[in-house]
Amino acid sequence: MSKERKPAIIRKPVFDEDAVLRFVAAASMAEPKSAKGENNDGIVQLTISLKSDIHAALTKEAARKSRSVEEQVRKILTKHLG
Repeated sequence: MSKERKPAIIRKPVFDEDAVLRFVAAASMAEPKSAKGENNDGIVQLTISLKSDIHAALTKEAARKSRSVEEQVRKILTKHLG
């Protein structure tokens, strides 16, 4: 005797229209980017790939100096490139 399976009930998503409007309004007030990956302060977002041992050393050094990894990378690059 096997149990009969009930069909899955699929419900349409319900959106809070006011929440959607608030989200859109907040997004439209955000500072526009002047170029791809660059904000108005001249900061460019950079994505790099590192070997895990280099990443571990970077993370360890950042923690030792009470910095974020981002701050540590910025300090290193500024020191070596000016």
